Amino acid sequence: GTALARRISAEKNYLFHLVLKTIRLFHSEQNSYFQMRALIDDLHLLYQRRLYRACFRHLRRLRKLVSQHHYLPGALELHIWERRLLKEMPEKQRAVALERLVSEWRSLNDRLQNYLQLYQLHDEFYLSLVQRPVRQDRPLRETLDPLFAQPILQTPPPEAHFHARHFYYQIHALHAQIQGDGPACLELH
Repeated sequence: GTALARRISAEKNYLFHLVLKTIRLFHSEQNSYFQMRALIDDLHLLYQRRLYRACFRHLRRLRKLVSQHHYLPGALELHIWERRLLKEMPEKQRAVALERLVSEWRSLNDRLQNYLQLYQLHDEFYLSLVQRPVRQDRPLRETLDPLFAQPILQTPPPEAHFHARHFYYQIHALHAQIQGDGPACLELH
């Protein structure tokens, strides 16, 4: 009775994880996010085994994917790995690489700040909509207009700030929808 039930439960769990692994493998070749995750996982393995040349090859591939797909968490991970591998570079290349890293870190920092600020504003906007009181003693616009007046929402983020732009335009579309301006939702930049 119970031994068989435990065995069936264990087999079911094993098959479930096998199906997940198969789906992950299927998507890994078609999805850039999965490719980046696989490269990062490989970097961990190669670094632990001190295979630094292979690490540098993986970093070049990761850098290419990150720049093609503007994947912000991937850019952060790339920067961390490049920083970690600095000490394994030949002395002549280290200074140039460090200078590039410092410059890229500034840019990445700006992009992350923009992204996080707009993400937070988006969530505050959404929370205001969800928590909207049943009684209409105060119009929704009075609650949301101060959020919409934030300086960061007055001009779109630069093109390179792909994720920040996503939240910027979502907030503007929500605001236009709340004001009853449906066509403005479609005309956003």
